[in-house]
Amino acid sequence: MKKNRLVLISLCGIACLHTSNQIAQAQVSIDGTTNTVFNADANGNFNIEQGDRSGNNLFHSFDNFSVPTNGSASFG
Repeated sequence: MKKNRLVLISLCGIACLHTSNQIAQAQVSIDGTTNTVFNADANGNFNIEQGDRSGNNLFHSFDNFSVPTNGSASFG
């Protein structure tokens, strides 16, 4: 039993090391509930526009929203 647990822990450690060497990919995807549109450049900068207005408020809705380190998200 201890040997199986040690193997499992070792495999988890190897998997964590493997994934930590990979560059995380930014992801922005809209969910379709608002009129949001976006453009992304190769540097991980997102320009997010339109959406739905109610009074002075602007609403956007996303399935996923992840901006990489040194990237940006601009809303308009």
